[in-house]
Amino acid sequence: MTACLLVALWAAADSVYWTEYRFQSPEIRESSGIVRSRQYANLYWTHNDSGDSPRLFAIDSTGRLIGILPVRNAHHVDWEDIALDEQGNLYIADIGNNRSTRRDLGIYVVPEPNPWRDTVATAVRFIPLVYPDQRAFPAVPSNFDAEALWVWKNHLYVLTKRWGDGRTVLYRSTPLDEPVVRWKRLDSLDIGGLVTAADLSPDGSRLAVLTYTGIWILEAERPDVPFLRRRGQRIPISFGQSEGICFDGDVLVLTNEGGQMRRLRYRSAP
Repeated sequence: MTACLLVALWAAADSVYWTEYRFQSPEIRESSGIVRSRQYANLYWTHNDSGDSPRLFAIDSTGRLIGILPVRNAHHVDWEDIALDEQGNLYIADIGNNRSTRRDLGIYVVPEPNPWRDTVATAVRFIPLVYPDQRAFPAVPSNFDAEALWVWKNHLYVLTKRWGDGRTVLYRSTPLDEPVVRWKRLDSLDIGGLVTAADLSPDGSRLAVLTYTGIWILEAERPDVPFLRRRGQRIPISFGQSEGICFDGDVLVLTNEGGQMRRLRYRSAP
């Protein structure tokens, strides 16, 4: 039976309401990313943090398990986020890098499977992530860890989780249809915490950035203008080790590594 708790939180002058669930599968031990399907109604994809095999979990909005699909042609070192493009491809970010030692970072491209029909998913591409400004392995302090990914108009975007100074740095890939994808450092922001996930709204107008203590909602009239230069709204949260976030219309869906899932509705600041 689904455990559900409805509560209300006041954040500054904005009202925030949430409904909370628990994952019904004990296999989802440490959810570290979530994305809503655009192809199938009431379907979300999530995955475990490091220590698991390469597999995806299909769930509904209450945390009910729909299916578990192994991912062929992929390795699971430290999966930290998941995104979806307009063509129906999932992007799984194997970019966890706590000590900034890894030289095998990258993103798997997986055509979205049908969890009611398919028993396996297949990675058709691996896109390496190479930070253009990292000179030492390990880097001290560890500023080349990342847990936040989104895709927009044929480019991938990554926000770092900088352990050294609490800032975040935005990197963008070159176009994904190029034979060799490279990365460029675009911008940085003192975000006041460690970034653990991000999601871009389907229309590209809002970016949700998750930290352990809050959610930043950054809005832009032009999605090609770096969001980190825009004034943002911060929603304080207390949700354990929260590491997954995605848009579902006007609702934000959060997951944490304690087996919980939260649907949060907020009112934007004027």
